[in-house]
Amino acid sequence: MKPMKQPANKSKAYTSFILLRDKALERLYINAQAKIDDELRGVFSRVIEMISYRYGSIPKDSIKTNRAKYSLTQINHAIDSEFYKSAHFIEHIYKTLMKHSFLLSSVGEAEAITRTTDTQTAIHINDHELRHISDKTSQGHEVFDRIIHSLTVISHKLMSAIEYSRIRGETREELIPRLLKALPQVKKTKRHKRALKPVIKEASKIVKKGTEFEVKAFIPENEWQIMVTNYMNDYIPSNRGPESIYDVDYDVPEVSAGTAAVVTVERYGWDLEREMANDFVSSVRSGQNEAANQNGIVDFSIIAIIDDHTCDECCGDYGCIDFDGKTTKEVEEMTEGEQSAPPFHFNCRCSMAPMLDNMPDLEQSNEEEFNQWLNS
Repeated sequence: MKPMKQPANKSKAYTSFILLRDKALERLYINAQAKIDDELRGVFSRVIEMISYRYGSIPKDSIKTNRAKYSLTQINHAIDSEFYKSAHFIEHIYKTLMKHSFLLSSVGEAEAITRTTDTQTAIHINDHELRHISDKTSQGHEVFDRIIHSLTVISHKLMSAIEYSRIRGETREELIPRLLKALPQVKKTKRHKRALKPVIKEASKIVKKGTEFEVKAFIPENEWQIMVTNYMNDYIPSNRGPESIYDVDYDVPEVSAGTAAVVTVERYGWDLEREMANDFVSSVRSGQNEAANQNGIVDFSIIAIIDDHTCDECCGDYGCIDFDGKTTKEVEEMTEGEQSAPPFHFNCRCSMAPMLDNMPDLEQSNEEEFNQWLNS
């Protein structure tokens, strides 16, 4: 009699390795976010400095004169030029994160399945697949277009602040607070300190405990090494934001710390942030699905996070709460093919585990072993 399939998260060998993999994925996301925030701080500082310098060229009598219109047009072009350059830099970070999160998720999933089932797994990923996973957002938008749209919205707000200040006859010093308020809100957030130790560069190929098999991974080696480097190194910001350069009373909301060890970071809460988080989750789930499918596994169990932050509107009827414990096939039937795997909505925290029919009692993974695997 063929054994009944069970979700892999019932195996400690699976959950211990996946927990470490997900912490590494989170580290990649945090570093990418830090790079983008640093770039925003730099470009916002340059733009406000430029606006402050050129503000005096706008005639004081009326912004409807040809001279005033010309000055405003020149300022607008200068802002857009700076934002356009930053958009290309942010696009590179964004696409790299999506490629690497897919790569680590898929290879990590294959490794977790091997450690759980004591069977051979393999994963094939080429450069074309990685480019495809990073070319568009999960909503189908071109990544660069989505970034430049977000920056263009900010540009419009800055121009509106300039025109309003000039109409009121305000000085440069009075203009600056208006410009700062036109930027995305700066907020202080609490993040858990890094959970994993840096990868040991000299680590040799590790023989897995509890199983004789290793994943046969056919992947772009250069991308894997870049991904490991991005994970190893905390990003050190180099730019000061305009909020710290200009002596302006600008409120930054405080966020209370939790009980765990945390670090405080200042970052911009702009509209692309939400879409980037959703794309990251989509990339991770796609990687899991790819690894399982390539090894003959086509069904997953949905794992919903149900707590005080669970939204009834998004997670209620035919949402995360109803999907919890169901398989992806069952979810697809429930929704008549509209849904199958997370994320089911923006900010969805659901995860999934492959359905397996062979889960011997194997040893759990630890941080040192994971780090050696990552660099092997």
